[in-house]
Amino acid sequence: MMLNRFRFGFTMAEIMIAVVIIGIIATATVPNLVRSYNEKSHRLKLNKMHHDLEQNLTYLKADNIYAKTLENTAIGQNKNANSIKTFFNSYYKVKSDNFNTIKNTYVAADNEYLKNDCTYGVLLKDDSIICFNTSEEDYNAVVVYIDTNGFEPPNMQDQDIYTFRICNDFSIDVSCINNRSTKEANLQARQTDRENIANGNSIYKYFAKYLLETTNN
Repeated sequence: MMLNRFRFGFTMAEIMIAVVIIGIIATATVPNLVRSYNEKSHRLKLNKMHHDLEQNLTYLKADNIYAKTLENTAIGQNKNANSIKTFFNSYYKVKSDNFNTIKNTYVAADNEYLKNDCTYGVLLKDDSIICFNTSEEDYNAVVVYIDTNGFEPPNMQDQDIYTFRICNDFSIDVSCINNRSTKEANLQARQTDRENIANGNSIYKYFAKYLLETTNN
């Protein structure tokens, strides 16, 4: 008795259609997945660099036991490259402290903060860059610029570059609110500033968003 034999399979046209559909889906989803991964990676690095700076400022304060404010440390008093270089080399794992070479190598996509506005900066051993601008007049604050992945692109604000301030009380924030009558008033003023800056066009807006996300979680 002869059995009927059936062939199961796909024609070449069906295979090509499936490949095209997969390609369209990949084109639509892969860039978003990569962007999401990069954003999370940079935010995690920002979190680490923020924590490291807070810790190192605590060490600076402890090593200058009589310095009640930042302006009473070498950074606040001298406001020059040598005092900042000493701070970085004392408290960070530095890969290169040749700031001229760093500036000449660094290529910014949408700003020149790290090249033109920094008093001094270093390349850290994890290949991130941090630099201080001590020309800020407001409450003797120090402006900090960081690039979480150093020389690697995109070198753009909110993507791998973040900006914030070290205030005279050694705190890190987007603005420095001093001389408030109570601690609660100071905290409320800072929270209001963070919200206003996060919704504005300031170069500090992305760090303000980060602080708001951190404090709300």
